[in-house]
Amino acid sequence: MIRYFIVRDAKFDPSNFTPQAFATRMQELSALIDATNPDLSAFKRRGGKLIMRSNLADYWVSPLESMNYYDAVTKSMGEDAVDQFLRYYVSPGSAHAGPAFSGIDGTPLPYQVDLLSVLDAWVDKGQSPPRDKLVQTLHTKEEPFSVVASRPMCAYPGYPQYVGTGNPKSTDSYECRKP
Repeated sequence: MIRYFIVRDAKFDPSNFTPQAFATRMQELSALIDATNPDLSAFKRRGGKLIMRSNLADYWVSPLESMNYYDAVTKSMGEDAVDQFLRYYVSPGSAHAGPAFSGIDGTPLPYQVDLLSVLDAWVDKGQSPPRDKLVQTLHTKEEPFSVVASRPMCAYPGYPQYVGTGNPKSTDSYECRKP
């Protein structure tokens, strides 16, 4: 990031980096790639559809920033307007690249969901994604691939809570609850 995006010199030694020396470039990059403007009305007017996902164990992109951004969009545009073009889901235990593991015993957790098909159905067929949850799955690593566990990926601010009965590896054993 420092060598290629900020300094733009492949031979630069990152240990010599000081933010003050590159403040202007960092501000340019921030304006280009940071999603901070909560007014998505132009996007909505053009028929845009957006699905956001936060991996709650992400070590690179803070899920709190995504939550704050979604809250700002909702405050700026109103919940009814946002509901027409935006869905935001959270994936507990998922790291930056997606895989999820239990914070209790480290076992793999469901994290796979085909958001592109959900978005395509919304754009092309007018089928809005669910307002409460999508289903995440965990598959075997060898062919034939089969689902070994599933759980809900809840719409923010919901979080999957085990209902106390049933198979803990089945979506049916969870509810999306709000804090």
